[in-house]
Amino acid sequence: MRAWGYRQSASTVELASTFFGRLGEAVRHRLDDSAVTDQVAQQLVLPPMDLSAVDMELVRSPARRSQLRAQISTGSAV
Repeated sequence: MRAWGYRQSASTVELASTFFGRLGEAVRHRLDDSAVTDQVAQQLVLPPMDLSAVDMELVRSPARRSQLRAQISTGSAV
């Protein structure tokens, strides 16, 4: 006998949706754990970097970087 609301099989999309939905909830729950948050913070800590010698105009400009690469590859003076 079949009960109302019962389905024989779920589609692959439905199974994936349920699985990844539960996985996402579990990850969010785990990330709320202070021990995990502390570990992540420790792993992400980077030492301060001295960027005083960095040409920020070059960083912001893909066109300028491309120009310099072309000059370097042809051996032209920069």
